[in-house]
Amino acid sequence: MTFIKLFDSELKIMDIVWDKEPVSAKEISLIAAETIGWNKNTTYTIIKKLMDKRYWLPFGIANQYSLLNLISKFTTKTVLIRQELPQVTTTNSIMAAKNYFPLEYKTDLLKNVLNVASLIWIIVSCAIILILVLLYFFTKLELKTAQLISGNIYKSDKITAPAVYGIIQPKIIIPAQIAAGDLDYILLHEQVHIARRDNLSGP
Repeated sequence: MTFIKLFDSELKIMDIVWDKEPVSAKEISLIAAETIGWNKNTTYTIIKKLMDKRYWLPFGIANQYSLLNLISKFTTKTVLIRQELPQVTTTNSIMAAKNYFPLEYKTDLLKNVLNVASLIWIIVSCAIILILVLLYFFTKLELKTAQLISGNIYKSDKITAPAVYGIIQPKIIIPAQIAAGDLDYILLHEQVHIARRDNLSGP
């Protein structure tokens, strides 16, 4: 069984759903405004957080009170993907299937559209992976000439701005033309990026 931790604010929303189901997001916001004093934006933000949690883990054991089942009252639908016990459900935003055992689309047009979309998704994903791999090797090749200063700090004449490279063993690489007086401030700045793990989310 999957367990998802909810914060107090999220539990308050779920209490409304449990008490008033079936209930729409708009109705939840009205009830929350009257009983808790929240404005519409606050309520919708918390509902979105609940949805986000389910997107990260879109499977769960079929249950009348499961988060997946309750969220489906006012957002993405819940479908049964395993009929044997324990029954397993997942979210389904498109609801294009007429039957899941075996898979049968509602119309031939939907089947063709989703087949083409799946093929495009696979091609684009493979292209992105290939580009990332090539960029990794090209970058590694260019930075082979970087000179070690100390620890994980290098300098290179191949770059024009300081940056952090790598994830497991991040290296700070600075341009060879950086003035010595600016070096301490630049290193502090880049070390903050490493401490915050900014290199996991982007350049």
